[in-house]
Amino acid sequence: MSSSKVKKSNPKLLFNQDGYTQRQKEIINSCLRDEEKRNQENNNEGIHTQEIKALVEGTSRIRNNKNDTFITQRGGKILQSTILLQKKNEMSIVQKELDEKRIEFAKRMKECRGKQDELKLKQKQIRERVTKFEKFLKENDAKRYRANIKIQNERKIKEQKEDFNKKSKYSKFIK
Repeated sequence: MSSSKVKKSNPKLLFNQDGYTQRQKEIINSCLRDEEKRNQENNNEGIHTQEIKALVEGTSRIRNNKNDTFITQRGGKILQSTILLQKKNEMSIVQKELDEKRIEFAKRMKECRGKQDELKLKQKQIRERVTKFEKFLKENDAKRYRANIKIQNERKIKEQKEDFNKKSKYSKFIK
């Protein structure tokens, strides 16, 4: 492990001067120790530390992006750390996709809220128009009612005048 320490105050992964996060280096070293123990048990030869360094140095730096190069195979076996790092990479890709979906969902919800607000405004305008129209109809009904009463009164007056005129003509003939 390197002597430089990485602070974990930031939720994002922080990389030290070697390009590895502290946790990644711990995992790599742990897996390498396990691999060394297994090889010592199997071959009774052991693994030289130079070979381990060559294995790590011969690969690209491990970072969380799509173009990662992992320590893939050694002696035909896939290291546990490699599988773990691949899964972490897959998880970060899925997390990015999920974040994109969340952003898209938030945009859709914002659009829906906007459309809902527009709909509420239109409904309010329609209610106001309906109220105005009902008021207009009531006023027209009242005017029509008053006009009908006026017409009836005028007819009565006209009939009375005609009756009076007929009576006055009749009374002229009688005299």
